[in-house]
Amino acid sequence: MNEYYEMALKEINATTAEQIREVAKYCIIDTLSCQRLMVKCNVINEYREVVSISFLSLYDAHYFAGGMKVCNLLGASTRQRGLLTSTISCEQTESESFLEAYVFPPIKGFKNKHPVTGLDFASFFKFNNQDFLIWFIQHNNIPEEKGLYADVLEYLSTKRNEMKKCLAPLKEKKEDMELVIASMNKGLSLPGVIEKELANVKGKKRVSLTKNLYHFINKVRHEFVVEYDSICFDYSCLDAKQYALKVYMNTFYGTAGDIPPERCFQECDKAYDNSNGISKEKYWSRMVNVSMEVMEKLCDKVNDFLRKDNGSSYIKMAYEKVLFLVVFIGKKKYYSILHESKPNFNRKPFIRGVETVKREKSNLFRKIGKRIIDKSMRVNNTRTLHQIVEDVLKETIKDISQTDLNEIIKTAV
Repeated sequence: MNEYYEMALKEINATTAEQIREVAKYCIIDTLSCQRLMVKCNVINEYREVVSISFLSLYDAHYFAGGMKVCNLLGASTRQRGLLTSTISCEQTESESFLEAYVFPPIKGFKNKHPVTGLDFASFFKFNNQDFLIWFIQHNNIPEEKGLYADVLEYLSTKRNEMKKCLAPLKEKKEDMELVIASMNKGLSLPGVIEKELANVKGKKRVSLTKNLYHFINKVRHEFVVEYDSICFDYSCLDAKQYALKVYMNTFYGTAGDIPPERCFQECDKAYDNSNGISKEKYWSRMVNVSMEVMEKLCDKVNDFLRKDNGSSYIKMAYEKVLFLVVFIGKKKYYSILHESKPNFNRKPFIRGVETVKREKSNLFRKIGKRIIDKSMRVNNTRTLHQIVEDVLKETIKDISQTDLNEIIKTAV
């Protein structure tokens, strides 16, 4: 098809005209196939369920990521609490987008007051009630102290559970009818298959099969297949809706920005005594140790709750790391000193999303970025991030005569 198109660009004649018609036909078929696939996979039904909850148009639900859906539902929920929210974009606008997630823009800058850490689920899928579960642990299940995120997640979870209750009998009937269809394809009659299936089972399964199949015993094959197709349609539609809610709940995954109580670090502050006591590195190391202990205890409490709730350790919370010092540059862009099993301020900086590590950047750009990162991560640093950047740029300009001109041009571009 690409060759036909290239030939038509070079020369127009009867042959190329016919070839272009063939290309157009292929494009139409390809477009229609995509639409048919979306309908078959119930993608449209998924979006319809989300827009009915998140106050969006079908177009916006299809073409925009989860951020708008999250903001709309949170905004609607705040009204019930007597609060007003603004839909005006904040000043920290960024061009990057993140599919299927709403990423909060961080408060940019140097963070050297407290360590930064978090919990995540160790299982392969994101358990969508993380914020909801941690709320139970922290507030002893007192409804009056429930936060906005927990409130919204409870609403979505209840709605999804209601759908799953309706889905269970449809699934059971669909599977029972599939047993009959499989046997009929081997040449057996409908009444014969039903009697055979009922004879082969006992107890609760026999009750289920009798309920779902026995009324078909005097009907013809065609009527049975029509009923089966109808059950499959109802099941697929409802399953698509509950799955859409599951995905929607995953966009509310987690909570961020919680500041640890000052009491957590009181002993550390006394020992440091505004640089009159222990060294800054020991002071920071103690704060990192406190953060590790607190997060490990919270992690254990959440896992105990999960085991009691579902009788399994499959869904398991994991504590990963503590970051300190930290510099936030933008959404999913930061660098820090990473501490895992114990404090260590002599490690290489842990960098995520920062442009200085990208291959397409010039060596000069990466060198400047590395110097800024290294200087800002030193324990004995007393300058602000702005001062460090200013000093590094001045040093670079001072030595500019020794820099390759091509590197300067590439950096500027």
